[in-house]
Amino acid sequence: MKKNEATRINKATIRLVKMDEHKALFERITKKLDEDVNLEIKKTDNIVIYFNDTCPSKDIYYVIFFTGKEYKRTPDKNILPKLLYINGYEFVKDSPWIATYIDELTALKDKYARGPNKKNLAGIMEVYPRPTFKANIAKFLGMNLPLPHLEIALSEDELAATQTLMTLSSGVL
Repeated sequence: MKKNEATRINKATIRLVKMDEHKALFERITKKLDEDVNLEIKKTDNIVIYFNDTCPSKDIYYVIFFTGKEYKRTPDKNILPKLLYINGYEFVKDSPWIATYIDELTALKDKYARGPNKKNLAGIMEVYPRPTFKANIAKFLGMNLPLPHLEIALSEDELAATQTLMTLSSGVL
């Protein structure tokens, strides 16, 4: 990386963190981190984000770096880059069936993948059922929401700084 580019990215990073209109958000994140909150960082250019086998809950906060979406044939559909801060409850609150799904999956695990039942299964095959939780974040990208749902449009320099930070931290802050 060239020195001028690194300087530009560093300045954009500092601007991103010090933006006055969003200072409350960063103070809140810092305070939550001090309280040992469960914070997950996601970076995506897709409106569907994956939580893998961890179901979002009210105990988990997500910082989502949406890097934007560019449509070459229909540029009017382009979505600008944004930074979102969302409590996990917001993802599951309108999906009450999730609790039943988790209960049924737990029963499958107990029957086929762990404990005494697993030991009684014949043959050399083994299984372990795992969920893949995912959510469509389009509603968070398309509206101005009050805290704790905050969206921040990023400039090209801020986006580059964000991508550099994510690369350096391997997706974990």
